Amino acid sequence: MYVNGVKADDIATGDFPKVDLEAKQYFVLGDNRSFSQDSRDFGPIPRDTIFARVFMVYWPFSHLGSIPARKAGRPPGEISC
Repeated sequence: MYVNGVKADDIATGDFPKVDLEAKQYFVLGDNRSFSQDSRDFGPIPRDTIFARVFMVYWPFSHLGSIPARKAGRPPGEISC
């Protein structure tokens, strides 16, 4: 079987080794494990290099909905659902 022209047996979806993180390091994973380049390829990333804004939760469906704009004083990406 092929997925997007790649033989299914060649897609890396297995387990990967344990990763120890230092303070303020993150191990990021793409949402398309078979084709994402993420921390499995380039390792952990420091917190100060993450610039993102979460605006919606779609999984689990029980939490489906928008997230209010961040409140003053809360670092970007740090939310509670």
